[in-house]
Amino acid sequence: MARGRINKPNDTLETTSVSDVASSAGLRVRYISQAPGRPPQISFFDQHDAFKFDIAVIAMSLRQVPMNLIKGIRLGALKVHESLLPKYRGPTPMQTAILNNEEVTGVSIVECRDGRDEGRILAQVPYTVPSDTTYKDLSLALGHLGSRLLVKTLQNLEYTRKLAVQQDDSQATYSPVYKTEDFKIVWETMGAKEIYRKYRAFHGFVPIHTIWRRKDIMNVLLIKGMTMPNPKLPLMTEDFYNRPPGTMFFMRKSPYIEVPCIDGDRLHLTLLRVVGRTDKTAQQFVNGYLRLNGGLRMLTNPVERKKPTPKFVYPPGHPKENVDQECLDDDVGF
Repeated sequence: MARGRINKPNDTLETTSVSDVASSAGLRVRYISQAPGRPPQISFFDQHDAFKFDIAVIAMSLRQVPMNLIKGIRLGALKVHESLLPKYRGPTPMQTAILNNEEVTGVSIVECRDGRDEGRILAQVPYTVPSDTTYKDLSLALGHLGSRLLVKTLQNLEYTRKLAVQQDDSQATYSPVYKTEDFKIVWETMGAKEIYRKYRAFHGFVPIHTIWRRKDIMNVLLIKGMTMPNPKLPLMTEDFYNRPPGTMFFMRKSPYIEVPCIDGDRLHLTLLRVVGRTDKTAQQFVNGYLRLNGGLRMLTNPVERKKPTPKFVYPPGHPKENVDQECLDDDVGF
Protein backbone atom coordinates (compact mmCIF):
# COMPACT_ATOMS: atom_id res chain seq x y z
CA MET A 1 0.00 0.00 0.00
CA ALA A 2 1.32 3.45 -0.85
CA ARG A 3 0.43 6.98 0.06
CA GLY A 4 -1.09 9.12 -2.68
CA ARG A 5 -3.64 11.82 -3.35
CA ILE A 6 -6.80 11.43 -5.39
CA ASN A 7 -8.98 14.53 -5.82
CA LYS A 8 -11.19 13.07 -8.53
CA PRO A 9 -11.71 9.53 -9.83
CA ASN A 10 -9.70 10.24 -12.99
CA ASP A 11 -6.90 12.25 -11.37
CA THR A 12 -3.33 11.06 -11.81
CA LEU A 13 -1.99 9.45 -8.65
CA GLU A 14 1.06 10.90 -6.93
CA THR A 15 3.41 7.94 -6.66
CA THR A 16 6.25 7.50 -4.17
CA SER A 17 9.53 5.62 -4.27
CA VAL A 18 7.89 2.82 -2.26
CA SER A 19 5.05 2.44 -4.75
CA ASP A 20 7.48 2.58 -7.69
CA VAL A 21 9.58 -0.27 -6.27
CA ALA A 22 6.48 -2.29 -5.40
CA SER A 23 5.03 -1.83 -8.88
CA SER A 24 8.30 -2.83 -10.54
CA ALA A 25 8.25 -6.01 -8.44
CA GLY A 26 4.76 -6.85 -9.68
CA LEU A 27 3.02 -6.05 -6.39
CA ARG A 28 -0.43 -4.49 -6.35
CA VAL A 29 -0.41 -0.95 -4.95
CA ARG A 30 -3.38 0.58 -3.16
CA TYR A 31 -3.62 4.34 -2.59
CA ILE A 32 -5.09 6.28 0.31
CA SER A 33 -7.20 9.29 -0.67
CA GLN A 34 -8.82 11.82 1.61
CA ALA A 35 -11.34 14.42 0.49
CA PRO A 36 -11.79 17.52 2.71
CA GLY A 37 -14.08 16.76 5.63
CA ARG A 38 -14.25 13.05 4.86
CA PRO A 39 -12.48 10.03 6.37
CA PRO A 40 -9.57 8.42 4.50
CA GLN A 41 -10.49 5.88 1.85
CA ILE A 42 -8.57 3.13 0.04
CA SER A 43 -8.95 3.20 -3.72
CA PHE A 44 -9.77 -0.14 -5.39
CA PHE A 45 -10.03 -1.66 -1.91
CA ASP A 46 -11.89 -4.88 -1.26
CA GLN A 47 -12.91 -5.29 2.40
CA HIS A 48 -11.76 -8.90 2.28
CA ASP A 49 -8.27 -7.87 1.14
CA ALA A 50 -7.34 -6.65 4.63
CA PHE A 51 -7.42 -10.19 5.94
CA LYS A 52 -4.84 -11.26 3.36
CA PHE A 53 -2.16 -9.00 4.87
CA ASP A 54 0.06 -10.27 7.68
CA ILE A 55 1.23 -6.88 8.97
CA ALA A 56 1.22 -3.21 7.97
CA VAL A 57 4.06 -0.70 8.28
CA ILE A 58 3.48 3.06 8.28
CA ALA A 59 6.40 5.42 7.70
CA MET A 60 6.68 9.16 6.98
CA SER A 61 2.97 9.48 6.31
CA LEU A 62 1.07 12.71 6.93
CA ARG A 63 -2.22 10.95 6.23
CA GLN A 64 -4.24 8.89 8.66
CA VAL A 65 -4.57 5.20 7.79
CA PRO A 66 -8.21 3.98 7.86
CA MET A 67 -9.04 2.06 11.04
CA ASN A 68 -10.97 -0.62 9.14
CA LEU A 69 -7.74 -1.51 7.36
CA ILE A 70 -5.60 -1.65 10.52
CA LYS A 71 -8.13 -3.71 12.46
CA GLY A 72 -8.43 -6.25 9.66
CA ILE A 73 -4.72 -7.05 9.40
CA ARG A 74 -3.71 -10.24 11.19
CA LEU A 75 -0.69 -8.89 13.12
CA GLY A 76 -1.81 -5.29 13.19
CA ALA A 77 0.28 -2.27 12.18
CA LEU A 78 3.65 -0.81 13.17
CA LYS A 79 4.69 2.78 12.75
CA VAL A 80 8.21 4.09 12.14
CA HIS A 81 8.41 7.47 13.86
CA GLU A 82 11.39 9.83 13.48
CA SER A 83 11.88 10.78 17.14
CA LEU A 84 12.51 9.21 20.51
CA LEU A 85 8.89 8.89 21.56
CA PRO A 86 7.03 10.16 23.49
CA LYS A 87 9.02 13.25 22.49
CA TYR A 88 7.79 14.99 19.34
CA ARG A 89 4.70 13.04 18.56
CA GLY A 90 2.92 14.35 15.49
CA PRO A 91 3.67 14.95 11.80
CA THR A 92 6.91 16.99 11.86
CA PRO A 93 9.35 15.55 14.43
CA MET A 94 12.51 16.12 12.38
CA GLN A 95 11.75 19.75 11.55
CA THR A 96 10.86 20.46 15.16
CA ALA A 97 14.02 18.81 16.47
CA ILE A 98 16.19 21.03 14.26
CA LEU A 99 14.24 24.17 15.16
CA ASN A 100 14.70 23.38 18.84
CA ASN A 101 18.43 22.79 18.30
CA GLU A 102 18.26 19.22 19.58
CA GLU A 103 21.62 17.45 19.74
CA VAL A 104 20.09 13.96 19.83
CA THR A 105 16.99 12.55 18.20
CA GLY A 106 16.29 9.06 16.88
CA VAL A 107 13.80 6.55 15.52
CA SER A 108 11.03 4.64 17.29
CA ILE A 109 9.05 1.60 16.17
CA VAL A 110 5.63 1.62 17.84
CA GLU A 111 2.41 -0.32 17.66
CA CYS A 112 -0.18 1.59 15.67
CA ARG A 113 -3.59 0.75 17.04
CA ASP A 114 -5.46 3.89 16.03
CA GLY A 115 -3.43 5.33 13.14
CA ARG A 116 -1.37 7.54 15.47
CA ASP A 117 2.01 7.33 17.22
CA GLU A 118 0.92 6.78 20.83
CA GLY A 119 1.17 2.99 20.93
CA ARG A 120 3.62 0.81 22.82
CA ILE A 121 7.30 1.20 21.92
CA LEU A 122 8.85 -1.95 20.44
CA ALA A 123 12.28 -0.54 19.60
CA GLN A 124 14.23 2.72 19.67
CA VAL A 125 17.66 3.88 18.55
CA PRO A 126 19.20 7.35 19.15
CA TYR A 127 20.92 9.49 16.53
CA THR A 128 23.33 12.39 17.13
CA VAL A 129 22.26 15.39 15.05
CA PRO A 130 25.16 17.07 13.18
CA SER A 131 25.36 20.80 13.84
CA ASP A 132 24.74 21.81 10.21
CA THR A 133 22.26 19.11 9.24
CA THR A 134 19.15 20.00 7.25
CA TYR A 135 15.74 18.36 7.20
CA LYS A 136 16.73 16.73 3.90
CA ASP A 137 19.90 15.29 5.44
CA LEU A 138 18.18 14.16 8.63
CA SER A 139 15.32 12.57 6.71
CA LEU A 140 17.78 10.49 4.72
CA ALA A 141 19.82 9.49 7.77
CA LEU A 142 16.81 8.52 9.89
CA GLY A 143 15.25 6.77 6.90
CA HIS A 144 18.23 4.42 6.66
CA LEU A 145 18.36 4.01 10.44
CA GLY A 146 14.63 3.33 10.66
CA SER A 147 14.63 0.79 7.85
CA ARG A 148 17.35 -1.29 9.55
CA LEU A 149 15.58 -1.07 12.90
CA LEU A 150 12.27 -2.07 11.30
CA VAL A 151 13.77 -5.19 9.72
CA LYS A 152 15.23 -6.29 13.07
CA THR A 153 11.90 -5.60 14.79
CA LEU A 154 9.95 -7.66 12.26
CA GLN A 155 12.46 -10.51 12.52
CA ASN A 156 11.95 -10.55 16.31
CA LEU A 157 8.35 -9.35 16.48
CA GLU A 158 7.12 -11.78 19.13
CA TYR A 159 10.08 -10.98 21.39
CA THR A 160 9.86 -7.20 20.98
CA ARG A 161 6.14 -7.26 21.72
CA LYS A 162 6.75 -9.13 24.95
CA LEU A 163 9.20 -6.39 26.03
CA ALA A 164 7.20 -3.48 24.61
CA VAL A 165 7.08 -0.34 26.77
CA GLN A 166 3.99 1.82 27.21
CA GLN A 167 4.63 5.49 26.44
CA ASP A 168 4.55 7.92 29.37
CA ASP A 169 1.92 10.44 28.27
CA SER A 170 3.07 12.90 30.95
CA GLN A 171 6.40 13.22 29.10
CA ALA A 172 4.87 13.65 25.67
CA THR A 173 5.64 16.66 23.49
CA TYR A 174 4.18 17.37 20.07
CA SER A 175 5.39 18.56 16.68
CA PRO A 176 2.92 20.87 14.94
CA VAL A 177 1.56 21.20 11.43
CA TYR A 178 3.59 24.14 10.13
CA LYS A 179 1.89 26.92 8.19
CA THR A 180 3.05 29.52 5.65
CA GLU A 181 3.89 32.04 8.36
CA ASP A 182 6.33 29.57 9.91
CA PHE A 183 8.48 29.65 6.77
CA LYS A 184 8.81 33.46 6.71
CA ILE A 185 11.98 35.36 7.63
CA VAL A 186 11.27 38.19 10.08
CA TRP A 187 14.25 40.51 9.68
CA GLU A 188 13.21 42.74 12.59
CA THR A 189 13.54 40.03 15.24
CA MET A 190 15.41 37.00 13.87
CA GLY A 191 19.19 36.79 14.27
CA ALA A 192 21.46 34.97 11.82
CA LYS A 193 21.57 31.72 13.83
CA GLU A 194 17.78 31.62 14.15
CA ILE A 195 17.25 32.23 10.43
CA TYR A 196 19.85 29.63 9.53
CA ARG A 197 18.25 27.11 11.90
CA LYS A 198 14.87 27.79 10.25
CA TYR A 199 16.44 27.28 6.84
CA ARG A 200 17.95 23.94 7.95
CA ALA A 201 14.70 22.77 9.54
CA PHE A 202 12.71 23.23 6.33
CA HIS A 203 15.32 22.69 3.61
CA GLY A 204 14.01 19.82 1.48
CA PHE A 205 10.51 20.29 2.95
CA VAL A 206 9.34 23.85 2.19
CA PRO A 207 11.81 26.69 1.41
CA ILE A 208 11.87 29.64 3.79
CA HIS A 209 10.94 32.91 2.13
CA THR A 210 11.16 36.67 2.26
CA ILE A 211 9.79 39.59 0.21
CA TRP A 212 11.83 41.15 -2.56
CA ARG A 213 10.62 44.37 -4.15
CA ARG A 214 11.46 44.93 -7.81
CA LYS A 215 10.12 48.21 -9.14
CA ASP A 216 6.52 48.20 -7.89
CA ILE A 217 6.09 44.44 -7.73
CA MET A 218 6.27 42.48 -4.49
CA ASN A 219 7.91 39.13 -5.19
CA VAL A 220 8.10 36.17 -2.83
CA LEU A 221 11.76 35.15 -2.78
CA LEU A 222 12.52 31.55 -1.80
CA ILE A 223 15.87 30.93 -0.12
CA LYS A 224 17.04 27.58 -1.52
CA GLY A 225 20.68 27.73 -0.38
CA MET A 226 22.20 29.38 2.72
CA THR A 227 25.34 29.15 4.85
CA MET A 228 26.74 30.69 8.02
CA PRO A 229 30.12 32.20 7.07
CA ASN A 230 33.32 31.83 9.02
CA PRO A 231 33.57 34.91 11.32
CA LYS A 232 37.16 35.41 10.13
CA LEU A 233 36.03 35.89 6.53
CA PRO A 234 36.39 39.58 5.53
CA LEU A 235 33.23 41.61 4.93
CA MET A 236 32.32 42.48 1.36
CA THR A 237 32.29 46.19 2.18
CA GLU A 238 33.22 48.50 5.05
CA ASP A 239 29.66 49.86 4.89
CA PHE A 240 28.21 46.41 5.69
CA TYR A 241 27.05 47.04 9.28
CA ASN A 242 25.74 50.52 8.47
CA ARG A 243 22.90 49.00 6.50
CA PRO A 244 19.69 47.46 7.92
CA PRO A 245 19.14 43.69 8.23
CA GLY A 246 18.12 42.06 4.96
CA THR A 247 20.28 44.32 2.77
CA MET A 248 21.95 42.51 -0.14
CA PHE A 249 25.69 42.93 -0.66
CA PHE A 250 27.48 41.28 -3.53
CA MET A 251 30.54 41.07 -5.76
CA ARG A 252 30.07 40.08 -9.38
CA LYS A 253 32.13 36.88 -9.23
CA SER A 254 31.29 35.90 -5.65
CA PRO A 255 29.36 32.62 -5.14
CA TYR A 256 27.18 34.19 -2.44
CA ILE A 257 25.17 37.28 -1.49
CA GLU A 258 26.07 38.61 1.96
CA VAL A 259 23.26 39.77 4.25
CA PRO A 260 23.46 41.48 7.69
CA CYS A 261 21.10 40.37 10.47
CA ILE A 262 19.58 42.06 13.52
CA ASP A 263 22.07 40.42 15.92
CA GLY A 264 25.10 41.86 14.13
CA ASP A 265 25.93 38.54 12.47
CA ARG A 266 25.60 37.74 8.76
CA LEU A 267 24.38 35.09 6.33
CA HIS A 268 25.43 33.99 2.86
CA LEU A 269 22.72 33.22 0.28
CA THR A 270 23.85 30.83 -2.44
CA LEU A 271 20.66 29.75 -4.24
CA LEU A 272 17.45 31.77 -4.67
CA ARG A 273 14.21 31.55 -6.57
CA VAL A 274 11.61 34.19 -7.32
CA VAL A 275 8.24 32.40 -7.11
CA GLY A 276 7.12 31.53 -10.62
CA ARG A 277 10.68 31.42 -11.98
CA THR A 278 13.64 29.05 -11.90
CA ASP A 279 16.41 28.64 -9.31
CA LYS A 280 19.25 31.15 -9.58
CA THR A 281 22.72 30.89 -8.11
CA ALA A 282 23.91 33.99 -6.28
CA GLN A 283 25.91 35.04 -9.35
CA GLN A 284 22.94 34.55 -11.67
CA PHE A 285 20.66 36.48 -9.33
CA VAL A 286 23.13 39.38 -9.07
CA ASN A 287 23.68 39.54 -12.83
CA GLY A 288 19.97 39.37 -13.58
CA TYR A 289 18.47 41.57 -10.89
CA LEU A 290 20.89 43.62 -8.78
CA ARG A 291 22.63 46.84 -9.81
CA LEU A 292 23.68 48.80 -6.74
CA ASN A 293 25.71 46.98 -4.10
CA GLY A 294 23.83 47.32 -0.79
CA GLY A 295 21.03 49.18 -2.55
CA LEU A 296 18.25 46.65 -2.07
CA ARG A 297 16.78 45.29 1.15
CA MET A 298 14.64 42.20 1.56
CA LEU A 299 11.42 42.77 3.49
CA THR A 300 9.41 40.82 6.04
CA ASN A 301 6.04 41.88 4.63
CA PRO A 302 4.85 43.30 1.30
CA VAL A 303 4.52 47.06 0.88
CA GLU A 304 1.45 48.66 -0.67
CA ARG A 305 1.99 49.37 -4.34
CA LYS A 306 3.17 52.86 -5.37
CA LYS A 307 4.32 53.58 -1.83
CA PRO A 308 7.99 53.88 -0.88
CA THR A 309 9.72 51.11 1.03
CA PRO A 310 9.41 52.02 4.74
CA LYS A 311 12.47 52.54 6.92
CA PHE A 312 13.63 49.54 8.87
CA VAL A 313 12.21 49.50 12.41
CA TYR A 314 14.72 48.25 14.98
CA PRO A 315 13.28 46.62 18.12
CA PRO A 316 13.24 48.65 21.38
CA GLY A 317 16.61 48.68 23.09
CA HIS A 318 18.61 47.90 19.95
CA PRO A 319 21.77 50.05 19.61
CA LYS A 320 20.50 51.39 16.28
CA GLU A 321 16.94 52.04 17.47
CA ASN A 322 17.23 55.83 17.09
CA VAL A 323 19.77 55.98 14.27
CA ASP A 324 18.76 58.21 11.37
CA GLN A 325 18.30 55.87 8.41
CA GLU A 326 18.45 58.50 5.71
CA CYS A 327 22.01 57.38 5.00
CA LEU A 328 21.46 53.74 5.96
CA ASP A 329 18.55 52.48 3.90
CA ASP A 330 19.13 53.29 0.25
CA ASP A 331 16.49 51.01 -1.31
CA VAL A 332 16.09 52.02 -4.90
CA GLY A 333 13.25 49.64 -5.70
CA PHE A 334 14.51 48.67 -9.16
